[in-house]
Amino acid sequence: MSSIDRMNSSNSFPSLSEFESEDSYDKATVEHIEPHIEHHTHVLMLDSRDRDQTVFPSPTQVTLKLPRQYRKIERLDIVQIKFRNGLYALSAARGNTTVWVAEAGDPFPVTIPDGTYTVSAICAELTGALCAASVTALAYNVTFSATTGRISVSASGPFQLLFKSALQSALPSALQTANVEWGLGWNLGWNPMDTGFGTSFTANYLPRLHDEYVFLRLNETAHMNDVDHTELDVTALTQESSGQVAHYFGKLLLPPFGGWSSTLIEAPKVFRPPLGRLERLTIEWLDRWGRILSGADALSCDWHMTVRIVEEVEVAH
Repeated sequence: MSSIDRMNSSNSFPSLSEFESEDSYDKATVEHIEPHIEHHTHVLMLDSRDRDQTVFPSPTQVTLKLPRQYRKIERLDIVQIKFRNGLYALSAARGNTTVWVAEAGDPFPVTIPDGTYTVSAICAELTGALCAASVTALAYNVTFSATTGRISVSASGPFQLLFKSALQSALPSALQTANVEWGLGWNLGWNPMDTGFGTSFTANYLPRLHDEYVFLRLNETAHMNDVDHTELDVTALTQESSGQVAHYFGKLLLPPFGGWSSTLIEAPKVFRPPLGRLERLTIEWLDRWGRILSGADALSCDWHMTVRIVEEVEVAH
């Protein structure tokens, strides 16, 4: 036998079948390891007072940097919220603080200050404003009947309330021909039409002196908002719906002026596929017409909320 043959004979290796027969290797070392998906829940506290007020002066439109970068978000919802209602139901910006009146000559405006009024307060404010603005020195009196729930305006001489012919240009164009929120007369309970000349007029409906709700919108470009809603139908123009689909994150019911709201109707967002990452959150509060709440009154609308974020995390076995 040659030296090479002797070397091969002495250093020969066992075959794979010998390993298998002796069960001398771990099959798991050559098998593919499938990752296991876990769901990690994070609780995130947000406060409007943490915003950079030089960039975001109003708490109704802010972007907050989150304390960490969240990845592969499967679900996002709000589990707690507080919102302070500092909104004025009547304001010049909303076009509902002025009513036009005619006596003997040209119509003249009667304007009250921005604010949210009780029924007794608005009656007193309007009485003083009408008397001060009268061009023929009429004595006006604005009263509210607790029995009928209606406001009445009376005077010592004939006058006319111009609800139709003097709608304010400050109103959105869609409202100037609508039967809702068309001006101060709507808030006082009148239909959008001029009265004749007389010494006393009574409203058609209960006064509307408080806002009832606002909408919440989050990260508009990230498709976080799943709430649908109706909008003003104008059947003379179209039979199609004017509502919006997947437009808001939720609807917040407002408490009386100055109070804190905690009732949010939301559609928790489930991302399919998961959202890749989230490191900033934009929070916007809007009125029923889709306008971001603004003005001096909106500066008082501080809020804080608790957000639950669920991540998908791949974990090896």
